[in-house]
Amino acid sequence: MHRRSLFADLPPMAALAVPLAIPLAIPLAAPLLLPSPARAQGHGHAHGTGPNGGRLGELGNAHVELVGRDGELRLYLLDAQDRPVPARGAGGTALVQSGGRNQGLRFESGPDDAYLVARGDFVAKGARVVVSVALPGQPSRQARFALD
Repeated sequence: MHRRSLFADLPPMAALAVPLAIPLAIPLAAPLLLPSPARAQGHGHAHGTGPNGGRLGELGNAHVELVGRDGELRLYLLDAQDRPVPARGAGGTALVQSGGRNQGLRFESGPDDAYLVARGDFVAKGARVVVSVALPGQPSRQARFALD
């Protein structure tokens, strides 16, 4: 069986240029495969401190801010410009890894729907937290945090 070249239908000069361009493109694309803080988060910016002093994370097109205290997590919902969004109708869970233990918590609406709150038995400093939040009319999404 005769196999046809991938470049058989190209004009002669283009048929020569394509195989030569591939080896040149590989070194140029390689840095895009390397991890970076922004790329590890899955988007183009790093996270810092939110308006309530907590850690910022991304949840789809919106942001969330996690404020951790011993035994309590507060999750503030923010829009893309980090302005507060009421937590009415939102719900979720948190998996807290602290002191060598894993603990699952359920978020409830806080006072005046200003934030979601979850309570448990953990030390906030050094804890790793994965939150899963469902906003009204949207699928559940996750964000990961390391508390200082």
